[in-house]
Amino acid sequence: MIPDRHDRDRALDPSRSFIVEAPAGSGKTGLLVQRYLRLLSIVDRPESIVAMTFTRKAAAEMKERIHAALLEATDGQPADDEYRQQIRKLAITALERDRKFGWNLVSDSGRLQIQTIDSLCAMLTRHMPVVSEFGGVGKVIENAGELYRLAARRMLGKLTETSEENAELFRRVSLHFDNDIARVERQVARMLEQRDQWRSLAYQEDSQLVDDFRRLLEEAHEALRVIFRERSSVDFTEVTRAAIKALGAPEQPSDLLYWLDYRIEHLLVDEFQDTSRAQYDLIKALTEQWSESDGHTLFLVGDPMQSIYRFREAEVSLFLRCWEDRQLGSVRLEPLRLTTNFRSTPEIVEWTEATFAPIMTENNVTESAVKLRPA
Repeated sequence: MIPDRHDRDRALDPSRSFIVEAPAGSGKTGLLVQRYLRLLSIVDRPESIVAMTFTRKAAAEMKERIHAALLEATDGQPADDEYRQQIRKLAITALERDRKFGWNLVSDSGRLQIQTIDSLCAMLTRHMPVVSEFGGVGKVIENAGELYRLAARRMLGKLTETSEENAELFRRVSLHFDNDIARVERQVARMLEQRDQWRSLAYQEDSQLVDDFRRLLEEAHEALRVIFRERSSVDFTEVTRAAIKALGAPEQPSDLLYWLDYRIEHLLVDEFQDTSRAQYDLIKALTEQWSESDGHTLFLVGDPMQSIYRFREAEVSLFLRCWEDRQLGSVRLEPLRLTTNFRSTPEIVEWTEATFAPIMTENNVTESAVKLRPA
C-alpha cells in the first residue's frame, strides 16, 4: 500500500471540503477524476458538480478520463492495478446513480461540467449582461499588451487636453520619469497588466507618488474598458471581474448567484496555485452563501512549487494563505498533502530534494516564497 493512501481515500469524502497539495507526479488529475466519480454517486444532477481548470486542454483531458472510466465500467474491461480497480469501483457506483436518474452520461458526456475558469466567467457575464457590463464581449485574449499600450497613450493624451488638475498630475508623473513620456506610457501599460495588484493596495495618504499612480491607473483603466468595447475583446482580469460583479455583493447577492447556489453543489478547482486575485475573488463569491453541513463542498488542488502563470497574475500566496488559514471565504478546508511520486525514480527525487531544499527553505505568504516538500 502506498504511504499516503489514507489521505487519498480521505480526499474522496463527498461531505467535506479540502485543499490538497499535490506535487508533480503525485497523481493529481487521477485524484480529481476519482473525486468527481465519487460525487456523481451522490448527486441528483451531474451538472451540480463543476470542475474548473486553467486550460482547455486540461479540461478536455479530465472530461475524457472521466468518460473513459464510465465507458470501461460499462464494457466490463479488466482493471489491472490498484488505481484502476478503485476507479472501476467508483465508476460502477456512479453508473448505478446514472441509471436511477436516467442521465445517460456514457452517450451524453456534455452533462459533465468541466471547463476553464474563463469559460465560466464568460457564461456568467452572458447571464447578467446589464450588471456585468460585458454581456456582448466576444473574445478573451491572452496577450493584451497592445491594448494596454493604446489605453496608456489615450489616457496620457487626455490628461494634457482636459483640466488644469489633470495637467498638473501629468507634469508630476512626467518629472518622476525625467519627462520621458515613452517610459511613462510603458509603465502605465505594465500597471494595467497588473491592475488587480495595484487596486488591492491600501491607500497611502502620505505618499503623493502612489496616489498619483493610482489616479493614472484609474484613468487608464477607464480608457482600457472603452478599447475593450471597441475591439469586442477583453483580457482575463476584466472578464473575471465582470463575472464577480454579476454575482453581486456579499450583502446583496444577485439572482444569478442564488441560481448558481442551487445549481452548483460541489466545486473542484485544479491548479489552484496559479490562481490570480480576481479568480480567487470569483471562487470566494461563488461560495459566499455556503455554510457548513448544507451539502456544498469545495475541493482545491495544486502545487505551490509549480506556480508558473505569473504572466496571468497568478499569486501563489493565495494558495499558501488558504492552506495556513484552512479556509477560503466562508468555506472551511481540510489540508491534505500527497507524498507518493508515480513519475520519477527515487534517485531523481532524492537529487531534487538535496539540490533545492537549501534554497527553498520556508513558506512566506508575503513574499510568495514556497518551501520544498519531500515527495
